Amino acid sequence: MAQMIPLFLAEEETSSSMARQRVFRDLNDPLDCYDDVELVRRFRFSRVSISKITELLANYLNFTERSYAASPHLQVCVALQFFASGTFQIICGDGINVSQASASRYIRDVSLGLQAIYHQFVSLPAGLKRVEVKNKFYEIAHFPGVVGLVDGTHIRIQRPSENEADYINRHFYHSINVQAICQPPLPNLTTTMHIRGQGLLLNRHLGDGKEDSTVFMESSG
Repeated sequence: MAQMIPLFLAEEETSSSMARQRVFRDLNDPLDCYDDVELVRRFRFSRVSISKITELLANYLNFTERSYAASPHLQVCVALQFFASGTFQIICGDGINVSQASASRYIRDVSLGLQAIYHQFVSLPAGLKRVEVKNKFYEIAHFPGVVGLVDGTHIRIQRPSENEADYINRHFYHSINVQAICQPPLPNLTTTMHIRGQGLLLNRHLGDGKEDSTVFMESSG
């Protein structure tokens, strides 16, 4: 038994030494590796949208010019894939040759960046208006702390002749993405239609029980 212990320790030191070896991975920019259809399938956003998100988050991403550094596009794509799939960080990283530790950093940086700029795109009730909205929602369903309702759907369309990739959703059919935001007094609906990455806001007062297709038809009238 005494002779086995030094041998075990020697093997452990060798394994530990091997584990500390640094491995450099070939990190490619996803925008250079995939066409528009594959980008939407993997990251839920088109090439133009990913570039725009990366531009907005430029000040919040860590990037250097050294070899093997992850490009801003790659960092954003790792985070987008994590948000879209809800899977483990290591799986998101493996898909584009990124370690779990790096994937965790990219997801953190992108998340903090989005939190820092969200006020440029999202407007929520504040002050007395927020208290009023919360009270009205509580009167409806006795659910505290609600300041708004949001839901989205895809309106199926025929295959467009131009910019086809921009219309392919995560279910792999062509559609226009419609988002609805509601606040009391009900019904008070604000509809956002995303067409080729553009947003169009339409304020509509619709009755209860309207189908998604009806919302689309009335909003586009």
